Order: sequence, then C-alpha cells, then structure tokens
Amino acid sequence: MAVLYGFDLSEMSWDDMSYKKMFDARWHLRRERFVIYTVAMILCLAAQGSAMFSVFKYEHHQTHIEDLSMHTAQVHNNDFIAAAIFSVVLCTLVSTVFGIEYFLILFWPGRVYSRRWNRTKKALALLTTMGMAAAAIMSTVIVSMHSERITGVSDSTVQQYVAEFPRPPLKYGSWPINVAYIILLWLGVAGTLSSTVLMLATATNSIPALVGDVPEVATLNDEQSRNSSGTSRNEVMPISEKVPV
Repeated sequence: MAVLYGFDLSEMSWDDMSYKKMFDARWHLRRERFVIYTVAMILCLAAQGSAMFSVFKYEHHQTHIEDLSMHTAQVHNNDFIAAAIFSVVLCTLVSTVFGIEYFLILFWPGRVYSRRWNRTKKALALLTTMGMAAAAIMSTVIVSMHSERITGVSDSTVQQYVAEFPRPPLKYGSWPINVAYIILLWLGVAGTLSSTVLMLATATNSIPALVGDVPEVATLNDEQSRNSSGTSRNEVMPISEKVPV
C-alpha cells in the first residue's frame, strides 16, 4: 500500500480500533489521551453547532425585520455574530489539532517524530487553548451584557417588530440556546486545556510503560539518519533501540 508523508498506510487496520488495542495499558498515557481528546472534540463540536444555530437565527431575524420595514430599520447584532464565528473557528481548530494527534496515536502509537514536529504541535495546542479561553470570555461578556438593537424607527415600531418576530429575543442572554452555547464552550475550554496538558506531557514520550510484553516501536527519522543508520523508513525496531529525537 502507498506511503503517505512517511506513514505506511498498510499499517492501518480495523483491529487498531478495538478496545483491547486502544486501551492497552503499556503505552504511556495513551488511554487517557483517547478519552480526553474525544471528550474535548465532542464538547467543542456541540458548542460549535449551538453557536452556528444562533448565528443563523439572528441573521434571519435581522433579514425579516429589515425586509418588513422596507429597509428603514437597521438591526445591529454584529457583536454576537463575531463572537460566535470566532468560537466556531477555534472549535474547528481544536478538532483539527487533537483529531490529527488522535489518529497518529491510534494507528502509529510508537512513532518517533522530529523536534520540529513536536515543537509545532505543542505550540498549536497552546495557541488553541489560549484562543478557546479568549473566545469563551468574549462570548460570555457579549451574551450576558449585550443585546440586539433595532434603530431607524420609533420605539413603538420596534415593539411591533419584536412582537412579530419574538425569536430569537433581543437580549442574547435570555435565549436558552445562547446559554447552552456558552456552557458548552466553557466545557470545551476545560477539555482543550486537559488535552493540551496531556499533549505536552507526551509530545516526546510515547515509550510504553514497563508492563508485560513491550510493543515494538517504529521510528520516523529524517533521510540522513536513515541513510547513516541503514534503517529503512518502515523498519520496525524494539523500544530499546529507539532512535532519540
């Protein structure tokens, strides 16, 4: 089978997704990473879905009111839409960063990577965590303190429009969907932080714990190291012969 970016795709198998292999206790924090990464990605996906649902609803709300007023009224909700879209982008980044790591430890748990890759994924994880925290703070402030505004018409006309289109409400924090979005986003922050801690703790250490038989570990080195050592790209080596990063 083809080799893609140094990974032999023939090494992938359905058996790798079995409970016995996924939760093999010999690999360093592998079980914990599977659980925490999955929880973080699911929470962020739920927050992302809630945020996008709210964005669509508020955009439709704006369109309906402006069309009804023959574009005399202006509806202002860009603050909420900006915060929600920012949150969606960060949630997508969480799924990308930890999703890639998830599949790497699923199919190639013993690979040894270069310092550059380890530094890159650690930096991405830290930036993602900080971005998620910023998105959660921004969204919390806007949802709890801000409201959608309608200008260009009288107060009585505004009330008529609100009565005609009551959902979503003008005050962001009074809509349960927005409250759920904020709660899920903060839970996603906690999951992302936990995932980042695990990634930092295991970025250069996939060594199996010394319990039972030690699994074999494949190494992924640069071309010069392979040529000098005589080790092929797909050669499998015992853990005791692991090439240092």
